[in-house]
Amino acid sequence: MLINNALTTNDFRALRGFRLALVDALAISEEMGMGATINTAILGAYARASGAVPMDLLERVIRESVPAKVESNVAAARRAYEATQLFC
Repeated sequence: MLINNALTTNDFRALRGFRLALVDALAISEEMGMGATINTAILGAYARASGAVPMDLLERVIRESVPAKVESNVAAARRAYEATQLFC
């Protein structure tokens, strides 16, 4: 379960039986100058949480498909990948 929130796992005690990933995608997007556009930050968090998409592939796809603020979007994805907290 991927949750976009600034809270900690203590705030999600009821979900401790699930595989949980937490990221503050909004703060990351704002930090990268993208306002409330969290799409690529969420993609970075998903890549880390799922293990299904290597970060270098995600960065390449963002560079090839995002029409604006390309490097900000890549940085948001990378930052979210690194900041995502995983709990089992």
